[in-house]
Amino acid sequence: MIFRKKTVDAKNEYVRFDAEAVNEASARRYRHKLDNRAIGRRFFYILTALFVCAIFIGICIAVFFRAQNITVTGNSFYTTEELLEACSLSDKPNLFSVKSSDLEKRVVAKLPYVSKISIKRVLPSSLVINVTEEAPVYYTIIDGDYFLLSSSLRVLVISKDNSFLNEMPGLIRISTPRVKSAILGYALEFIRDKNFDFTLGLIGDIAETVFNSNINFIDASDKYHIVLIMFDGRYRIQLGNNENISEKLDFVKAVMDKSFNENSIAQINVEYLDSAIVTLGNGLYSY
Repeated sequence: MIFRKKTVDAKNEYVRFDAEAVNEASARRYRHKLDNRAIGRRFFYILTALFVCAIFIGICIAVFFRAQNITVTGNSFYTTEELLEACSLSDKPNLFSVKSSDLEKRVVAKLPYVSKISIKRVLPSSLVINVTEEAPVYYTIIDGDYFLLSSSLRVLVISKDNSFLNEMPGLIRISTPRVKSAILGYALEFIRDKNFDFTLGLIGDIAETVFNSNINFIDASDKYHIVLIMFDGRYRIQLGNNENISEKLDFVKAVMDKSFNENSIAQINVEYLDSAIVTLGNGLYSY
């Protein structure tokens, strides 16, 4: 008989091999089996330790990290009390149980000016809720109702009348391609999805020009015949399509600076950048 010594898990074990009955391959398989058992035991002990630690950490978080102080930043349209009420937080919530995505869904449904919410945890007991709001810039009329819109075409107010116009001077009226849905707190949806990008891109390009503060009306209902009304209705600008908006409006400014005064009333067609057709009074001018 042959006896060989093998160490398994820091314990001495003697494995008996009958040299006449057991070949070397069988011995290797047996040793491999013992090694696997030792590894399995270690893995089990590690998992058990991690599980116990996770339970301990979870209990500590639940017991000790309670939000004693909650502050709100970034709000201007709504008070802190309105925002906290919309958040629907329990009394002294756990810091790590509050999720910004959950708060955002609750708040946006109740306070449409809010577009985004992020949170910051200040250990051990403070929670900061940062609010991103969208300001009213445009309004549109759909089926007789008035819709107040942000620069991202988000619906902020739905009204049966235009009384809000007196409270918010400077709003730009916009006529868009056909709208499929206009829901409070959400961006407009169009019959054709690509019209959203078209409209958003158009108003973004116009907003970057020198005329932005002087525009009263943007007619984008026909994407190939875009019209702007400016300076309290004195100028009607025909832009054609949405290509080269900045260059077209620079051309308009050059025409105005050269030939118009503060009392001028005119229609300017800059559909083609190589010429501008101007109707001023009873005359027809080409530049």
